[in-house]
Amino acid sequence: MSNRSDPCPLKSLGFVEVRGLAHAIVTADAMVKSAGVRIRVQQQVDPGLMTIVVEGDLGACEAAVEAGVAVARLHEALVAALVKGRPDDSLWLMAPDVRAASNPPPQPQTQPQTETQPQATAAAARPRRARK
Repeated sequence: MSNRSDPCPLKSLGFVEVRGLAHAIVTADAMVKSAGVRIRVQQQVDPGLMTIVVEGDLGACEAAVEAGVAVARLHEALVAALVKGRPDDSLWLMAPDVRAASNPPPQPQTQPQTETQPQATAAAARPRRARK
């Protein structure tokens, strides 16, 4: 049993590996539209293989992977598929990119803008000549 320190522990992961970027896009689209999952990462395994990883509840991941497999088979692009419920923390040793995708870097905080008067440019400050 692992010691989970994440404030929002992962429920399940679904993996579908396909040949080619175009097939990965179509497969990922079908996966997200078929169930309440979100794409966690799309990983290029090598120049010809793409792995789509989704996260969500176990049932949603199973439905999403099933939809992705159906689309990938239709295009003859399926390589492999897997649903992993409640993955152990040691899984991240094998897939560090998947872990990094779940913890996006913090967004820089923006400073509230204060109202200032627009500064006149040199061109706007010059008097215009009258046309003859």
